Formats: sequence, C-alpha cells, structure tokens
Amino acid sequence: MGTALGLTFWGILWFFPTAGLGILALVTRPKEKVALPETKLCGHCGKYFTGNPAYCPNCGEGISGSS
Repeated sequence: MGTALGLTFWGILWFFPTAGLGILALVTRPKEKVALPETKLCGHCGKYFTGNPAYCPNCGEGISGSS
C-alpha cells in the first residue's frame, strides 16, 4: 500500500506540471502568418478584386493605373 501511494503521489506531481506546461505551450506558441493576396478597389463598381487586370472582373470597366 505504501509503494502504491508513493507512486501515485509522484505520478500526480509529474503529471500536473507537465500537462500545465503543455497547455501553456499550445496557447502561447506563435501563430503562422499566411500571406493574403493584395486586394484593390474598383473605382466604378466599388468591389474588391485581386491581381492586376486591365479591366475590373466584376463590372468590366477599365482600371486606371494597371500595367
């Protein structure tokens, strides 16, 4: 009985700090940064688009400043 009680005590003493530090590591780890495509606003229809088209993909109007 004494050995089982001692092993239980050491098991608990090991488990809680390890589990607590594991949770802390998961919560505080740096987040991955995802590169989002650059969006632009059409001056004619007011909708956003990506890329560098000559014409707005939403309304078809010419976009000034596109190369």
